[in-house]
Amino acid sequence: MGQDVERSTSGVNLKQGVARDRIVSVHDPEMRHGRKSSAKRFDGHKGAIAVAAESQLITAVEVLAGNETDNTKALEPGAASEENKGIEVE
Repeated sequence: MGQDVERSTSGVNLKQGVARDRIVSVHDPEMRHGRKSSAKRFDGHKGAIAVAAESQLITAVEVLAGNETDNTKALEPGAASEENKGIEVE
């Protein structure tokens, strides 16, 4: 309820708008509202995956909150892939 109501001197009122880091699930407090486009929404997480071009093996995975932008932590899977495979990522 703390996300939806605010107390004031006149009593309790519904908040206007939605908080950016609104918790959408009591079972998974890290889950967030996300958007694939202006019309398509989802609740959950995003994933960033690094794949070796030749072998098509997944070399690193990063889980992001659903409300993060796609360029957030974009370089982490590449750095983790370099560490995991012991070679430089191009």
